[in-house]
Amino acid sequence: MTFPPANRILRLLLWIGLPCIFWFGFFANPHLVPETEVYRTPVGFIHYDIYRLYYPSLHAYFGVLGAGGLPLWDPFRAAGFPAMGSYLFGIFYPLNFPFLFLAVPTGLTLTCCLHFFLSIWGMFRFLRGLRLKAAPALLGGIVYTFSGFMVFSLWHPSLFNCVATAPLLFAVGDRWARKGGLHRAAVLGFWVGVQGLAGYLQGTVYTLYLLGPFLLLRVHERGGVSAVVRRWIPGLLAASILAVGILAISALPASELSRESIRKPGGLTLEEAHPVDPLQPREYLTALLDPRDTYLDPKTEVGRFYFQGFPYVGIAALFLALVSPFLGHRRKWILFFGAAAVAAGLLSLGAGTPAFVWFHHLVPTGDWFRFPRRFLAVSTLCLAILTAMTLDGFWRIATGQVRNAVRRSVSGLVLTGLFLGTGAVVLAPAGLPLSLPILVLSALLAFVLGRAEGRRRRWVVAALLGLLLTGETFWRNRNHVLHPSADPSPFTALEKGRQFLEENAGHDRVYIQRFGGTLRNHLPAKIGLIDGYQTCMDYEALTLERYERYTNLLSRGTTDLTLGFAGNRPIFLSEWTYHNSRLFDYLGVKYLAVERHTHKEQELANLPAKDGNGLLLKPAFSGDTMAVFENPNRIPRARFVTGYRVESEPRRALKALLDPALDPLETVVLEAAPPPGPWSSASRISRNKARVTLRRYEADRVCVEVVAPAAGFLVLTDQYYPGWTAEVNGKPAPDLLRADYLFRAVPLEAGESEVVFRFKPRSFHTGALASAAALILCLAMIGLGRRGKKRPAGSRK
Repeated sequence: MTFPPANRILRLLLWIGLPCIFWFGFFANPHLVPETEVYRTPVGFIHYDIYRLYYPSLHAYFGVLGAGGLPLWDPFRAAGFPAMGSYLFGIFYPLNFPFLFLAVPTGLTLTCCLHFFLSIWGMFRFLRGLRLKAAPALLGGIVYTFSGFMVFSLWHPSLFNCVATAPLLFAVGDRWARKGGLHRAAVLGFWVGVQGLAGYLQGTVYTLYLLGPFLLLRVHERGGVSAVVRRWIPGLLAASILAVGILAISALPASELSRESIRKPGGLTLEEAHPVDPLQPREYLTALLDPRDTYLDPKTEVGRFYFQGFPYVGIAALFLALVSPFLGHRRKWILFFGAAAVAAGLLSLGAGTPAFVWFHHLVPTGDWFRFPRRFLAVSTLCLAILTAMTLDGFWRIATGQVRNAVRRSVSGLVLTGLFLGTGAVVLAPAGLPLSLPILVLSALLAFVLGRAEGRRRRWVVAALLGLLLTGETFWRNRNHVLHPSADPSPFTALEKGRQFLEENAGHDRVYIQRFGGTLRNHLPAKIGLIDGYQTCMDYEALTLERYERYTNLLSRGTTDLTLGFAGNRPIFLSEWTYHNSRLFDYLGVKYLAVERHTHKEQELANLPAKDGNGLLLKPAFSGDTMAVFENPNRIPRARFVTGYRVESEPRRALKALLDPALDPLETVVLEAAPPPGPWSSASRISRNKARVTLRRYEADRVCVEVVAPAAGFLVLTDQYYPGWTAEVNGKPAPDLLRADYLFRAVPLEAGESEVVFRFKPRSFHTGALASAAALILCLAMIGLGRRGKKRPAGSRK
C-alpha cells in the first residue's frame, strides 16, 4: 500500500531532482560541449547578453546591496547611468537573494534551479486546481519547464525568472477564483508584483493577457454573472492596485529613464518591434516539429538562432496537446487554452499577420515591447496544459470515470495514426529516425498510463513518460556552449590589461573599443563594473538619448543616425577627424582599450596630430590580447571656467563643442542662461589661476574643492540626469545647469568653495514608499483573511 505522505515525498524529490539533473547533467556540463575555444564561446551566440549585460551588472549591483548600500547611480559606464532605472537585473526581486552572498556563477546555478522547481510546482498546483490527477499534472509541469522557450530563456535570467513563475500566478489566481476572499486576491497581487520585479515586464504583461480572461471565466463558472460583479471586479481591482504598488520601486525609476532614453514609453513602430525579421508561418511550424531542422550559424544569424528553439515543446507533447479535444474531459478549458495557444502563435508572427498589427495599434501596451516572438511563452504554457489534460483523459478513461471511453480511445488512435503519418512526411528524412519512435513510444506509454491498475504502477509509467518527454527536449535543444555558471572566469585572457587599467585609471575614464573575439578574449562594455574603473561605452536597452547622440557624433560624425539599441557604436579609428576627437577629450578619457586582433597598432599610430602637440593617443600597455593607449589631451574630469556660451537648441549645443575656436578649458556651453550672479559678467582669467581638486568620488556623492580668483562655473563631466542636486559650502547651489550637452555645471563665486553633488532620485524614493505601503497592506489583508478563516464557526454572528 502506498501512503499519501510517500507520494508527496516522491513528488518533492521529482520537483527538486529534475531541475538538478537537467542543470548539472545537461546544460552546465562541459563534457557535452565541444572542447575547442571557438565552439565553446562563439561570438554572437545567444549567451552574448549574459556576459556583457547581466554578468557585470549582477556582480556590481548585488555587491553594493550585500554591503548595505543602494545602487542608485552607476558611475562605471556611459559617463554615469541611473542604475535603478535599468529594471532588467531584478535588484529588488526577492528570489535573486543568492546574489547577495554568492558569486555570479554560483548564484546563477542556484536561482535557475530554484525557478525550475517553482515552474514544475506552480504548474502542478494549477493543474490540480483544475481537478486533474497528480501524475498528469506533474507531467504538464515537466513539459512546460523543459520546453524550448524555457531553455533558450536561460540566457536572459530576467526573462527566464519571469516565465518560470507564470504557472504560479495561475495557481494563485485559480485558488482565488474558486474560493474567493480579498486575502487571496492580495496573494495574487503580491505574486504579480513580485514577478514584475524579476526584471522583464514584457513577460508579466503577456502572462496577464491570458490570466485575466481565465479568471473571468473561472469566476463565472463558479458563480455566474453575479459572482463576476461581486468577486471578479473588486478582487482584480485590489490585486491590480497591490501589484502596481509593489512594482513601483522598480517601475517608477524605469519609467523616468524611459522618458529620457532612446525608447520613449509607447514609442515603438512596427519596424522597431522587429530587430530581426518577423517569424514566418513555415518557420514557426518547422520549429514546432523540429528546431534543429535547419542549421543556423550563431555568429551570423544570432537573432534567428536565438528564437529558433522557442516554439518547441517536444514532438510527443505536441501530439498529446493536439489530441486533447478527443481525450480530455474538461472541454471548456481545452477550448479556452487551445484558442489562446493559436492566438499567441499568431501574435508571435509579428507584422506578418493582421493579428499583431491590430494588437500593436489598439492594445495599450502593443507598442511597448520588441520581439513579438516572446508571445510564444503564452503558447508554450497553453500547450503544456493541453498535454496534461490529454494524459488525465487517458487516466480517467482507463478507470471508468469517463463515459464513451471506447469511442474516445478509438478517436485518439485514429488521430495518432494521422499525426504519425503527417510527421513522417514533414520530418523525413532528417528528423524521421528520431521523431517516429518518440511518437510511438509516447503514445504507448500514455495508453499504458491510462490502463495501468493501481496508483503505484501509474506513477511508474508516468515517471517513464516524464523521462521520455524531458529527454527529447534535452536532445533537441542541447547545449552548444557553456553557461556562465559552469564558466566562472570568462575574462581570464584579459587579466593583465584589466589590472593595468585598474591600477592607473583613477577617476579618469576608459573607452572600451568594440567587443569581439571569443568570450575568453572578450572586452565587454561593462567590464568596469567588475574591475572598478569608469568607462564610457555601454550596452543597455534604455540608453539615454543624449548619450546616444553624443557617441553617434563621436563615432560617425552625425547625430542623424537611427538611434540604436544601446550606446555602443564602434569608433572607426581610421575615419577620425580632429573634430570628432574633441568629443573624446570632453568625456575625460585617459585610456582607450582595444583588443589586439580587432585593431592594428599601425592604424592607431597614424591618427591625426593635434596642433603639433603630438599624437592624439600614445601606447601605454600591450599584452597578448589587449592594447591600451593613453590620451594626453584629455580634459579634466572636473574643471573651472569663467566663460560661457548659450545654445538653447540641444543639437546646436552638441555641435558647438566641435567649434575649433571654443576652448573647453576657458568656456562652457550651456543650454539655458545662468541665474543672475557675479559669474554672468566675470572677467576671463587664466585657467592656471584656478585650482580644482576632486576630493571624494562615490557612486551617488561627489565632493569637489574649488579655489578661484573670480566667479565662474565648475564643470563635472558626469551625465546630467533628474535627481542630481548640488550644494555649495553646505547650501543649495544657485542652479545645476546642463553643460556641454551631456554634463553638469554649477555657478560659483570667487574664493574657496566646496561643491557636493548628491543623487536623490524622487522616482526611486516615491516608488520605495509606494512599494512599502503596498506590501504592508498586502500582508495585513492576508493576515486578516487567515485570521477570519481560523475563527470558530460558533463565534461568528
